[in-house]
Amino acid sequence: MGKRAERICFLGKNGIGKSVIVSNLSEALCRQGYRVLQIGNDLSLSSTLLLLQNADIPPVLKALREQYAVDLRQFIAQSDCGVYCMELGGVTPGAGCMARGIGMVDELLESQGVLEELGIDYVLYDISGEIPCTGYMLPIRDDIMDQCIIMTTGSYSSLFTANNLMTGILYARRNRAIPIRLLVNYADRYPARPLLENYGRQVGVEVIGYLDFDQEVENAVLAGTTLFARCPCKKIAEQFEEISRRVIQKGPTETPVPLDGEEMRSWARGWKNLELARQGGSRNREYSGNT
Repeated sequence: MGKRAERICFLGKNGIGKSVIVSNLSEALCRQGYRVLQIGNDLSLSSTLLLLQNADIPPVLKALREQYAVDLRQFIAQSDCGVYCMELGGVTPGAGCMARGIGMVDELLESQGVLEELGIDYVLYDISGEIPCTGYMLPIRDDIMDQCIIMTTGSYSSLFTANNLMTGILYARRNRAIPIRLLVNYADRYPARPLLENYGRQVGVEVIGYLDFDQEVENAVLAGTTLFARCPCKKIAEQFEEISRRVIQKGPTETPVPLDGEEMRSWARGWKNLELARQGGSRNREYSGNT
C-alpha cells in the first residue's frame, strides 16, 4: 500500500467563487508535479467545468442509485493539464442529503484501488452547501477529511457562514483536532484584510491567502477555462501557485474557538464602529472586540 492520498475539503457560502478557486488550485498543484483528483459535490456538476472546458462528465451518485455497483474509473476524466476530475452529482431536491454520498464514494475509491492506481497525492473536495448540518459534517466527523479550508469574503454574511461552518466542524469532531483555515476571495471589495486578520486573532484561525477581484480570472471563467490555460504567466497565476503551496503545507494543528451568535454580532458591531471612527479621521481608537 502506498501513502494515503490527502483529502482536503473546501467549504463556504454559495456564490463566492469556490469552484473557480478550487479548480485553479488543483491545476496549480498539478503544475508543481502533484497528482490531483478534484471531486465536485453539486447538482449542477459545475465544479470541474473549467478544468474540462465544459466537457460533460457523468455523475457518480445517479449511476449508483440506478446500478448499485459501479466502476469509478468510468466516472473520472483527466483534464488537459493533468487534473483528474469527478462529479458526484446529487439527489432529487427534497429527497435526501447529497453530502452523504461523499463517504460512500470515498470508500469506493479506496476499495477499488483507484487512488493508488492513479498515484493521487491530493483529493480536493469541492463541497456544496453552507449550512453545517449533520450530513455535510459526516465526512469530517468520520475522518475522511484531513483538513478543511473554509472560503469567505469580507462580507458579514459570508464570514458568519464561515464561523458557523467552523462551529459545525468542531462539534462533529468532538474536539478531535483537524486543521481548519480560511481563504479569502474578493478581498478588495470589503476591508477584508484587517477584518479577517482581526477575526483570525479572535478565534485562533489562520488566513492562508487573500485573492482580490481580477479581470483575468473573470475572462477565463467566461471563456470556460482555468486561469492557467488562458494566461499562465500572469501575476494572479503566481498567487494561486503560492496559495496552493500553503494549502498542502498545513503546519501544526490548532483548535480554533469560533464565536457564538451573540459574540459574532457584538464583534461585527465593534468592527463597524471602528471603521466609522477611521473614516472620521480617528487613529487613536483600538478595537477590543467589544461594542
